[in-house]
Amino acid sequence: MDQSQELKYVFVIFIALFPLTRSYSEPLSRSGSFVTGTEEEAVQLEFPYPCDSNKVTIQSANRAPFYNSEEPEYLSLPVYQLHRFSVTNENCSVQVEINPVNKNDEATYICQAYRDGATQSELTRIRLNVNYPPGDVSCTFSINGGAVGDWFPLQCMAPVGSMAGGIYCYQDSKRLPPQSGSVENGETLKQTIWARKEYPVFCCSAILDRPKDRCDCAGFVWNPMESISHTKNVLDPCPATTPGPVVTLSQYPEREVEEISQLPQLIESLNLTDTNKDKSTANNITILWGCVTAILVMIMVIILIRLYMVEKTNKQLIKCHSANINQHMKNMEENESSDLPEKKRFLHRQSEKTSKYYYY
Repeated sequence: MDQSQELKYVFVIFIALFPLTRSYSEPLSRSGSFVTGTEEEAVQLEFPYPCDSNKVTIQSANRAPFYNSEEPEYLSLPVYQLHRFSVTNENCSVQVEINPVNKNDEATYICQAYRDGATQSELTRIRLNVNYPPGDVSCTFSINGGAVGDWFPLQCMAPVGSMAGGIYCYQDSKRLPPQSGSVENGETLKQTIWARKEYPVFCCSAILDRPKDRCDCAGFVWNPMESISHTKNVLDPCPATTPGPVVTLSQYPEREVEEISQLPQLIESLNLTDTNKDKSTANNITILWGCVTAILVMIMVIILIRLYMVEKTNKQLIKCHSANINQHMKNMEENESSDLPEKKRFLHRQSEKTSKYYYY
């Protein structure tokens, strides 16, 4: 067996034994699971441990343990987590409840058991994943731009979440109709809502198809009567009593039905006008592109014809030049052949003169 084959066998044996070396070097990572929760809801993490253990700790990732069974009443947690975490330890199992869970709670939680000061042979890992809806809503508006009757568009946006979400707005205790569906543009969720001019608007984000109740929807507040916007808790979206002099559409249901029923027709007519404008613009763009394409094709044809003519002219010049060279060579050969007899006669006369000279 040569040296190269020995190296191959050593490499194969190393690859085969590598997982075993990892299992012996990391004996505390045998078990693990995943738990997925939704923000603002409760989740529970359960960590079973050997019943012969006399100490148990819980920690988040590589941080110091926040729970120690030797001091069960003390939780070493940040302020933003302290009032939401609770731990119970019974029947050889530790339960950690987070209510409500927050996206900042997302981490790997580790339970380590001890016996007589030594760690047990295994620990339990639970990876907590937290789904969360879009963030706080902010809106911009223009009373005159794009208005349809008493309705005007409210452009709202919010940071996207890990779950599909939407933006919801309320006005006069009623949910407002959307002008468009929600669209995610990078890290931003955008949606346009129809609103009216006379009443405060309350907007918020929520999980798609799970809108918040109007009493909980106050992420964005705008009062057109007082020019107050982008404020929270300035107005109550769900007041206990309605002021006497305030007249709302709910007191005139026939007016409400009439105005809301007219909104789709007005929007449809507006959309029809916009559609005609879009079609006209599209036709103009199509004609422009057609003209540009025709010009480009003509330029390409002219270039190809020019190249063909240049190539043809070059071939003709090369052919004529070759013919001239051949003719020149032929003339040279003919001249050489015609001068040969004259040279022979000259040499003969010289030879005769030489002979006569020596004779005398």
